[in-house]
Formats: sequence, C-alpha cells, structure tokens
Amino acid sequence: MCSLSKFFLCKCNGFKFLFSSEEQEREFRDLKPDRPLNTRLMYFDLIELLN
Repeated sequence: MCSLSKFFLCKCNGFKFLFSSEEQEREFRDLKPDRPLNTRLMYFDLIELLN
C-alpha cells in the first residue's frame, strides 16, 4: 500500500511522469538548474483502460 503523500497517491492510481527526469522537465519549463521543482507534470493514459 502507498504512503499518503500526493506523489504516491498519483503513482498508485496509474499516473506517470511526463518527463523521465527532473532535468528534462526543468529544461522544458525553462527553469534554472538550481531551482527546485515544487510539482511534476504527470499524465494518465486512458487507452490503458481499454486493455
């Protein structure tokens, strides 16, 4: 069972990170490398519900 943190709740419900690394996400969002990410972009693949 997952922890009650928002990150784990999203992961347990089938959400996936849009970018595989925080560095890729910083580059996409045009953030400085030393700036922390307070949130991560995630998605849910609805096509997987059909399988």
